[in-house]
This record gives sequence, structure tokens and C-alpha cells, in this order.
Amino acid sequence: MFLGELVNREAIPKPGSPDHEIGHRIQLRVGNRDLQWIALVARVQHQAGGNMAEMFDIVAETVRQRHRLRDQIQALTAQGRMSRWVLTIMPFAMAAMFFVLSPTYLQQLYSPLGALLVGIAFVSVIIGSFWLKQITEIEV
Repeated sequence: MFLGELVNREAIPKPGSPDHEIGHRIQLRVGNRDLQWIALVARVQHQAGGNMAEMFDIVAETVRQRHRLRDQIQALTAQGRMSRWVLTIMPFAMAAMFFVLSPTYLQQLYSPLGALLVGIAFVSVIIGSFWLKQITEIEV
């Protein structure tokens, strides 16, 4: 996405355009948080001055640390995410298995009460799946 932005004609700086303005325009179009940090550094450097290379080194290290943290969180929440999918698919897999192996076992679910219970179970599975998704998604 970022590489495509660099070849975008609008991303090519016009002669005399300030660096902080170019970074801000790219960040607005791409919407990347890391680019937001870079645009902010360019803006602050333009207004306050200072060593831009040192500031970019600090931002680069911060971005690297965020990516490492994001990867670590992905690894730590992998079990929860897998549990979500197993618990979501399991009732439907079990129903399919019972339907194939012993269709008479599911006969009681064809009654009005059975349909109500199946509907409640379906809604519960969906709510539980979204709940587990909220637990395992940690934003960095």
C-alpha cells in the first residue's frame, strides 16, 4: 500500500513543498499509524527545529518496538483465537455428525420447542464468538 502511494502522482512533491506537508498528505491518504508518527515528527521539526535524523531514528525504533509488541500479542492470543473458532464450529459439526450417524437423535429438534432451542443456541454461539473475539483482539 505504501509503495503504491510513492508512485502515486499526487504523492510526488511539488517544487518548494515543505517536507512536513508532504508527509501529512501521504498519512491522510494512507491512514497508517506509523506514517502518522513520521508526519508528526516532520511537523514538529519544521516548527521547532532540531536534528531531524535523530528524531527519525527515535521514531523508527518506536515503530520497530510496536511491531515486535504486535507480533508478541499475536503469539500470546493465538490459543484464544483458535478456541474461538473451535467453540464456534463445534456445535454445527456435532449436529452434522448426529444427523449423519443417528438422524432419529435430532427428531425432537423438529418440534416448535426444538426450533426455539436451536435458535437460542445459534444466537448464544454467535454472541460467544463475538465475545471471544473482543477478548483476544488487543490493539497496539
